[in-house]
Amino acid sequence: EVVGIYFSADWCGPCRQFTPDLVKFYEKVNSKKGSRGKKRFEIVWVSRCRDWESFGQYFTQMPWLALPFEDSLGPLGETLSQKYNVKSIPSLVLVDVESGKTITKEARTEI
Repeated sequence: EVVGIYFSADWCGPCRQFTPDLVKFYEKVNSKKGSRGKKRFEIVWVSRCRDWESFGQYFTQMPWLALPFEDSLGPLGETLSQKYNVKSIPSLVLVDVESGKTITKEARTEI
């Protein structure tokens, strides 16, 4: 099983273009369940939105999980950005759930 950590914001044009493609990919991959009936692919969105209202509106387009707005812009979001060397958005990092190892930091180009 794989988790995608998705860094994105409503004000980012490339993010708004990529998000619908990611939604389609997410739904296609999860149309078939993985082992033990679990989703094969989960995403956690790390928002870079500038305010709560924008966060809420943009998140309605996403069928996956999100860090709470306060955490995304706080120390947790910053730690994740640094850990995965996120320099620009949109950015999608894939992590293997069992090992915790990074599969790729460039998953956006592979979707």
